[in-house]
Amino acid sequence: YADKKPTIDGRLDDDEWDFNTAMYADKKDQVRQIKDWRGVNDVSGNCMLMWDEDNLYFAAEVTDDMFTLAPSGSTQWHGDDIQFGVFYGSAGFIAMGQASTTYHELGFALTEDGPQAYRWVSQDNAIPFGPVTDLDLAVVNKGFKTYYEARLPWTTLLKPGQQPKAGHEIAFSFLLNDNDGDGRRGWIEYTSGIGESKNTELFARIKLLK
Repeated sequence: YADKKPTIDGRLDDDEWDFNTAMYADKKDQVRQIKDWRGVNDVSGNCMLMWDEDNLYFAAEVTDDMFTLAPSGSTQWHGDDIQFGVFYGSAGFIAMGQASTTYHELGFALTEDGPQAYRWVSQDNAIPFGPVTDLDLAVVNKGFKTYYEARLPWTTLLKPGQQPKAGHEIAFSFLLNDNDGDGRRGWIEYTSGIGESKNTELFARIKLLK
């Protein structure tokens, strides 16, 4: 629970974020389609979440030995970016392709036009696909490190009338796309359910604590 609301500046200060709650994508068995992954300095990272009654707070620290700006818009995932899925409800759902999905899939990236957020999948199609502007987002690259920090109102992640409460669960997954300058190599993921198939049953379950 976000007792102290983080300042969305891409700094990930220790007094704002609890790194003991971080979810890691840093193992070889989490790598997909990158045939020559060279270890954690090639591409790896961690992600943290907090919440309150109005917002979901998101932070990620990514290590990448060759950072590449992402394209703007729907092809953002062709560059270095973070994609994540959020599902709130009582049951999972498997979807083939991009149709009839029941979770939200968004991505954050640093592009030539600055930090951008994009939505590819919408739970029950409740919110239009495309650029996401109803949020605060910072993406800061410093050499081999890229820091992502965001405040997402629940209204941009949930259907009208839904209200998360302490004790409820969300399903969550994230992946880190990697482009070393010659096109997307593949990705490393925390859990599956985004990159190879759209399947919320493969997401991690996270209990909202207060």
